[in-house]
Order: sequence, then structure tokens, then C-alpha cells
Amino acid sequence: MSDDVPPSAVSDGADPIGARLRQPARHLHLAELHQAWYRHRLRVVVPWPAGFVPDVGLPGRLRGAMGQRLLESASDEAREGRPCPWRPASALDPLFVARRIGASLEAPKPLLPSVTAAGRELVFTCDLFGFATAWSDVVAEAMVAALRAGLLDGEGRRWAFTPAARLLDELQGFDLPPAGAVAVVFQFATPLCLRRRQGEAGAGAPLAGPLLASIANRVSGMARWHDSGIEADWRSLAARWHGLAEDPGGLRAVTWGRVSHRQGGRAVPMAGVFGTFLASGVEADLALLVALGATVGAGSHTALGLGRYTPAFVVPEPG
Repeated sequence: MSDDVPPSAVSDGADPIGARLRQPARHLHLAELHQAWYRHRLRVVVPWPAGFVPDVGLPGRLRGAMGQRLLESASDEAREGRPCPWRPASALDPLFVARRIGASLEAPKPLLPSVTAAGRELVFTCDLFGFATAWSDVVAEAMVAALRAGLLDGEGRRWAFTPAARLLDELQGFDLPPAGAVAVVFQFATPLCLRRRQGEAGAGAPLAGPLLASIANRVSGMARWHDSGIEADWRSLAARWHGLAEDPGGLRAVTWGRVSHRQGGRAVPMAGVFGTFLASGVEADLALLVALGATVGAGSHTALGLGRYTPAFVVPEPG
């Protein structure tokens, strides 16, 4: 499965999910999203196989393997990348069918995979957002089936996993930033990939502006899965995030590769940055945006598990 399916172009009547995303029931300010934000965290715990080495591409391969499982129970339309006519729609539709919600904004896929180590176990995790949680049971079954069938490692070897536990956590809201924060350290758990406009690329190019812009797009799009549009002065916010001071000294470049099944198994080179990044001059609304972004990731290929970060906010000491 892949994110490069052409966005659907069908009437809202034939695409209720698309209509719901394009016409949110309410519009909220950033501070009000805390009460509306919810997600399910699906976790499958497996014994760590001897000799298995997780790599940066593993979450994306988990998502792809889950997609292959969801294909088996999907409508022909969803299998072809079009809105599913079934009611309720097959789970492949909300998680893999591409949709526009604006002239230049595509709805983000509401599934974020990750893999973490816990002692002698691995924890495979998928977060589902907003009304996409209606498909949690089906997605959890696809997740278990994909792991039992096996995932490839970075060397192309297949490893089958034996699930020891399957868990579902219902998460409401997000971790609010502290009052008075003036800076934030982004601690990237997975590489950040940014699509930059012409003239922005290259070593030494400002990163804070493109990073915050990508977070704004992610948060705006994911809000639609919560039946919400965002009320904000984006022009003013953009002027401020492009004016942030920054220290990229904690970042390092990383490269790897992935396989595109839609392109006949072609190897696709990947590149990003990993580590810590300091942005200074953050104000209350920008801090909220960063805190929201920590739940959805930043940059490109977040549906493959990239761009996950934890923010550490800096608050001046009294006096």
C-alpha cells in the first residue's frame, strides 16, 4: 500500500467520509482542540526474536502489511483507491484512500505506526485518530495477522512474530505546553523528512519555518478527523514561525531506503534528519501547535512512522 493514490474526485453523496472531512461540524481555536482531540492506541506486544534488528523502515512495512490484510476484506472501489460504497465503509477506505480537503491540502491518513523496544519485547503500535477509531477492531485484527505472517527487516529477510498481548488505550486530549514557554527542543524519535520549496533546500537553510508549517498542515488536516476546522490567523502565525531563532546543532543527516509496492517493488531512497532541534521565540499559540503536532508527527511520510517527536518546552526561571 502507498500514499500516492490519486485523490478521489466524486460527489459528496457517494463519499460520506470525504464530505465529513471537507465540511467540519464546528470550528475551534487551537486552545479548544484539547477537548475535541481523541485517539485509540492499538498495541501488540511480541517477544523479541533473537537476531532481529529493528530499523527506521519497520513501521512503514508494518503499515504496508496491514494494508495488504485490509485489501482482502475491502470493496473493489477501495482496492482501486476510490471511496468505498459499503456502509460502513471497509477499513481500507479511511486509512488509505486519498482525499483533498482544500485546494492545496490533502487529508492526512489517520493512522500512525510506531515500534518501540521494551526489555526483551517489541511493541508494535498504531494510533487511530478521531472518527477513524470506528474501525479500531478491524485494524487491530489486521495488525495481528500482519505480524503473524511476518515483516521484512532492513536486509529483506522475513520475520514472523508471535503476539503475546493485544491492547487498546483510549486517549483524550494531548499534553498541554507549560505557561510561559519561550523555546522548545524537538527530540525526534524517528527521522524528519521535509518537502521544501525551491530555494529552501540545502545545508544551513532555515528549518524552523518549514517544520512549523508542516506541523500546521498536519494538525489542520487531522482536526477534520475530529469533525473540526481550526480558527486561526494563519498569516500571522506563519510570520512568527518563520521568524523563530533556531539551533540545529543536535541534528544529523540519515539515509535509508524503502520499497514501493505500487511501483513494482522499486527501491526508493529516503533521507532526513534525526536528533534534537531548538527553536526559540515560541509564544503560547505556537507552543500549542507544537504540542498538538507531537500527537500527529511532522514532515513527510508520517504515515510510515517518520517525524515522531517529543517536545521539551523551555520556561525561564523566576527572577
